[in-house]
Amino acid sequence: MATLLYLCPLDELKDKTTMGVDPFSTGSDTLFAVYKEEQVYLYKNQCPHEPVSLEYKKNRFLSKDKKNIICYAHGARFEPTTGLCIYGPCLGKRLVKVNFQLIDNNLYLEQDTIA
Repeated sequence: MATLLYLCPLDELKDKTTMGVDPFSTGSDTLFAVYKEEQVYLYKNQCPHEPVSLEYKKNRFLSKDKKNIICYAHGARFEPTTGLCIYGPCLGKRLVKVNFQLIDNNLYLEQDTIA
């Protein structure tokens, strides 16, 4: 059984659409969640092109039209539901998906599944 770490309430994620989270108390959002098409997706907050955070401002991971996750350092664009890079220097690579559980309307990281 995986060790679970609390991330955030689902309702707060729904309101914001994307949310950076810091489950390991590092001082920066090491993961981020996306709420898209009634589903939740959780990724490491790191571009596959170079190891930098994706957002340009707290909880801002989507393009202006809210269709893609965007790396504001490199301009790469990723599909929110798959993490696949569809434009930019890491074309064809993927964001690292992270396992989570939804329990009582709260998101929890499956800590044992993250590298």
